[in-house]
Amino acid sequence: MAGPNIQAEAHARKLLTTTNLSAVLRPQHVVTIKDSASVDQTLRVLAAHRILSAPVVVGNGGDAGAAGQQVDKAPEVCGFIDIRDLLSSFLHEVDLKALADAKMLKRMRILEEQGARFAGKCIKDLRSLGSDGWFYPQHAAENTSLREIIHDGFLHPKD
Repeated sequence: MAGPNIQAEAHARKLLTTTNLSAVLRPQHVVTIKDSASVDQTLRVLAAHRILSAPVVVGNGGDAGAAGQQVDKAPEVCGFIDIRDLLSSFLHEVDLKALADAKMLKRMRILEEQGARFAGKCIKDLRSLGSDGWFYPQHAAENTSLREIIHDGFLHPKD
């Protein structure tokens, strides 16, 4: 006779293998940023929603960010952007040597000028657009078991 731990493990494995992700998904409202948004627009959307990161979607004009899109109607996600990505990209564009050698008021002027120029850049043109999030398309959820999600997403993530 199998012990209680082995039975519980077998039951959990069966449950995870036979339950598809679509069975446990609930509609979600996700704030997204269009890849055509400027850095300024992106920062405003993040600040307005008091969030530090958001998925970047392939967009074609319109608003920079969109709140309340349901997962099953979500556009194609091409990456994730966060404050670190924006800061890192900005620092790549600033001449840090000139900044270090300048006096405080000159530094402030340089940062202000470079910041204004950087704010107008399109986020898809940045050096650092993160891929540090994990996005699973809704259409794939119908045929994917919870066991596969756990195995592929957490235990053996693909790089």
